[in-house]
Amino acid sequence: MRVWHGLDEVGADFGPSVVTIGNFDGVHRGHQEVLAHAKARAAELGGLPVVALTFDPHPMRVLRPDHAPLMLSEPGQRAELLTAAGAGPDVTTASDGIDLGPALAGGAADRGRVLHWDCGFQWAVRAGDLKLRWCDGRSAKADGIRRVEHAEPGHGVALYDLRADPGEQDDLAATRPDEVARLTELHRAWQAEVAAG
Repeated sequence: MRVWHGLDEVGADFGPSVVTIGNFDGVHRGHQEVLAHAKARAAELGGLPVVALTFDPHPMRVLRPDHAPLMLSEPGQRAELLTAAGAGPDVTTASDGIDLGPALAGGAADRGRVLHWDCGFQWAVRAGDLKLRWCDGRSAKADGIRRVEHAEPGHGVALYDLRADPGEQDDLAATRPDEVARLTELHRAWQAEVAAG
């Protein structure tokens, strides 16, 4: 998978593709619909690759910084979300992990792998059937999610048993503090490893 940071990085031999342009912050349902249309058009044209052209920083941050929106996702997260939504495999970013797109599409998954996700104001770690998530619900980015996505990101920690509760409705954090501590430590160790490069 690839990410290009400018048109000069796209090889002259890349060939035709279907390109969709936008900021794609959060890759919400509207973005997913745009990508679905691009994928359908690419199939009509003989299976061309779908490329998502996005911007960092947001154009408003350059043109009118005082009116720039708060961002919901970092560029690396955006690339992963775009790939999962169908813009890949020609969009990606450097990361510490692997492409989970095949597993998300119903393929084989490494169930023993500990998965981490972190964007500063919220993070999650999954080990086995347990998922621990944390969110600073008082942050400006959490407020942005409430305003833009009309969703409640929550505040503090929540623990779920995904095998018994795949919809994440039954928070077990209060009754299983040992697992909250264990998963928090796993995530802190991962953060230190990633920061060390």
